[in-house]
Order: sequence, then structure tokens, then C-alpha cells
Amino acid sequence: MRKTNIFAFLLGLSMIPVLNTDKVFAQTVKGDIDSDGKFTATDIVLMKKYIFGIEKLTEEQLKAADFNGSGSVNIFDLSLMKEEFMDPKPVYQYPLAAAKLNEVGWDLKAAFNASASIPYYGHTADMPQDDKTTMEWYAEYGFVNGKGNCYVMAAMFCEMAKTLGYDAHLISGKVPLWNGGWGPHSWVEVIIDGVVYVCDPDFTNETGSNGYLIQYGQSGTWRYSKESTMS
Repeated sequence: MRKTNIFAFLLGLSMIPVLNTDKVFAQTVKGDIDSDGKFTATDIVLMKKYIFGIEKLTEEQLKAADFNGSGSVNIFDLSLMKEEFMDPKPVYQYPLAAAKLNEVGWDLKAAFNASASIPYYGHTADMPQDDKTTMEWYAEYGFVNGKGNCYVMAAMFCEMAKTLGYDAHLISGKVPLWNGGWGPHSWVEVIIDGVVYVCDPDFTNETGSNGYLIQYGQSGTWRYSKESTMS
């Protein structure tokens, strides 16, 4: 939504559901030298053989073996692999979201406040506002740059909510404008005990009113017209 003259009409409910296919993003498992999809003791054995010149590794295997991301594979990577194997750290689907939660606290409201508090930035050539761009792109932009539009704020919150274990979905749609017509907008649906709640960081950012765990059609909120589910 626009930062100026885009305050939507309050009250009411307009739902236009459209199905959208979720995208699956492949991830390389760090340390998975034998390419079996997980980091195990077998990978450490292969790493030892490589370090001592007993085994050769392919280019892809070397990428997995570069445990510290230095661009080279050596005894330091082997040491880190052993340390990780003995004391494994949690692996998150959205590491930037997990890092933000480490900063603000592992709490849904804290995640919402962090998303709603970034400076609004949008309607420039580098900032889309549609469901053709992925949640991952929007969220990463926000976490890295510390600013963004409604899609960025919602994507950041959605990734943090998912990391916290909530059934959360990034929504793309529109809301009515004061000067007429409708403007593109994004928010998050969080399902708790079978109840669908709306979490709209941009609503809080723009109005200063509560956009956390509200419901469609709730008095004092925007009219949301849902078009697609992005995640």
C-alpha cells in the first residue's frame, strides 16, 4: 500500500479466495559430503580421508565440505564438523528469521512488533508489491535492509511466525483507498485453535492501531480482499 492517502475504508469484509501453488525451495545441507541429504558421521570420515589425501572429492562435495564458508577446505572445516556433530545446533528453514528472533525474543508479539517497526519503503523500481515475488525475497529484503513495504513487513512476520511453529500464511490482496479504488496489500493469516486471525504489521505501522491477531471485518480495521496465499 502507499504510505500517503492510502488509508483504507474501515469496517467490513470482502473475501475473494484464489488458490496459489506453494513453491518449494531446495537447500544444500552443510557438511553433507556423501549427498545423502543429511550431515552424519560418514561425512566426517570422508572429510578425514580427504584431508589425509586418501579420498578425492568432487566440486559439489567440496562445496558441502567447506563448513566455515571460507572458500577452501582444510583441517579447520574438519574441526568444525566434529564440533557440530558432537553438539548440533538447530537448523532453521528461515535462518534470517531465526536470527531476528534471537534479537527480539522468541515470541509472536515480539516478532510482530519488530516487523511493524521498520521504516516504510516502497513504490520504487526495486520494490515490488505483488504475489509474483516470493515470500523469501520480501523477507530477506526486510531483514537485510531494515526497511520495506507492506509485503516486506508481512513476509518478515510470516517467516518468524513459521519459525516459532505457528500455522502462518502470507496473503496477497487489496484494500480500498480513501481516494477511491483499491490498492495492493499484504498481510498474514495465523491459525490458532482453528480460528483464523489477521496479523497486519503495515496497518500498525501506518495507523498506530492494533493489527495483531485481529479478525476479518473487525471494527476499526481495514477491509481486506484476499486474492492469493503466497506461503
